[in-house]
Amino acid sequence: MTTNQAQAPPTDRSFRVVRRLAMGGFGVVYQAEMFGPHGFRQMVVIKVARSDLAEHQQEAEHRLRDEARILGRLHHPNIVSTFGLVQLEVGWAVMLEWVEGDSVEALLKSGRCPPRAALELIGEVADALTHAHEQTEAGVALGFIHRDVKPSNI
Repeated sequence: MTTNQAQAPPTDRSFRVVRRLAMGGFGVVYQAEMFGPHGFRQMVVIKVARSDLAEHQQEAEHRLRDEARILGRLHHPNIVSTFGLVQLEVGWAVMLEWVEGDSVEALLKSGRCPPRAALELIGEVADALTHAHEQTEAGVALGFIHRDVKPSNI
């Protein structure tokens, strides 16, 4: 995948997909390596609208743009950072921070999550969800709600 210069601000970024991480109802998530000028390289996550849902393409892209807009407002150690929206050859994509490690789903399946660690993890997730829900604009709580909290998303 490469950026589409006509739709995005001028950039020298390009991407190499490393592997597909997940596929959801409207999006596909990839681990990718981002390349920039002067040898810059960074591992990122790219979430794109599913191309096989042509009849729902506009809705999928709208959801991606909303997700990027919301994530861009949230700054918390337990919430993945976003690098914003990028127009790729395959359509709009949200570029996210790559976080090394297993998902909670993988930990649960492997049996490597002792009860004390699980309780700490639940507390950290609750803290992040509270932060998102209490995010304010001009002193008014926006009430963001994560509608897909599950072990594979943590």
